[in-house]
Amino acid sequence: MKCRSEIFYGEGYRDAASVMSHEVFDLQNTDILRTLIDTTFSGSNIRRKLEILEYEIDTGERDEDDDGSFFNFIEVVSQNELVGIDFFKEVLDDLNSALNKNIKYCLWLCDTKDEVYAYDIDGQLDDTCIDWYNESDVVLSDCGPEGRLYGFEEMPKALVDMFHIIKE
Repeated sequence: MKCRSEIFYGEGYRDAASVMSHEVFDLQNTDILRTLIDTTFSGSNIRRKLEILEYEIDTGERDEDDDGSFFNFIEVVSQNELVGIDFFKEVLDDLNSALNKNIKYCLWLCDTKDEVYAYDIDGQLDDTCIDWYNESDVVLSDCGPEGRLYGFEEMPKALVDMFHIIKE
């Protein structure tokens, strides 16, 4: 089991394509791209596209293999978030084909409650704010102690808060 607090991650944000687009295009975090490049897409055609995108977000410069379409794409996504979501729907289609899965949802989870508490710079948390979930075997991003973004086929639901087993 892994844990999280909705206070830091945002309650209800589970749509994989939307979360991935937000992380990459809005927050400019390229860890999702790097994780997919190094794992699922290590031998796939989409790998180079993800590498170009990662380079251009990290440096703000156009990659030598980019004819301009990706560099311009980043600007288009900043004007219309649906374009980024559609891009990650395609990435998920490739991922699902490669893994024979149907990943639609995702969730950032930490290994321990101490890792969740590390986000609590304002002292908002207590144990009642931490929920526990089963993790998936699909890791979309691995930031170590800062958490992992897991992909799920079904909507993930909390199993346990610190004091109760959650029953449906």
